[in-house]
Amino acid sequence: MEVACRPGTLTYQKRCRRYFPKTARIPIRVERPEIKAYMDGCFHTDSNFNDAVFWASVADPKGVFNWNISDRLKDITQPTMIIAGEEDGATTPEQNKFLADNIPGANLKMYKDVGHFCQMEKPTDFNADLAAFIAKVA
Repeated sequence: MEVACRPGTLTYQKRCRRYFPKTARIPIRVERPEIKAYMDGCFHTDSNFNDAVFWASVADPKGVFNWNISDRLKDITQPTMIIAGEEDGATTPEQNKFLADNIPGANLKMYKDVGHFCQMEKPTDFNADLAAFIAKVA
């Protein structure tokens, strides 16, 4: 498998800084700086998910970056709700629709004007939808 970037090309922190704009919409980054601060604290620190951990994950043929379970989605039997943002650049609407189309009985909830962080960008809606789903399947 070909990997898009190689060790030494970018530090993990630089990759995160390039990736974050794809996951959170510009208005959210400006209007909700606490989301950016949270992400910085999670992903822009060597004490969390540093370069060595990242490259070990990429190199591991069974690691998360090399998973492709598309052919196993049909085997999921638990109630499934996929919650996603229409403006997510990390997990695109097309990818989320693929999940919903291939997991039997899955529900897809797409939030308008939301990126990757539905639970932070629209917490009230997210919590209500999640609570309704849990009540329905409990």
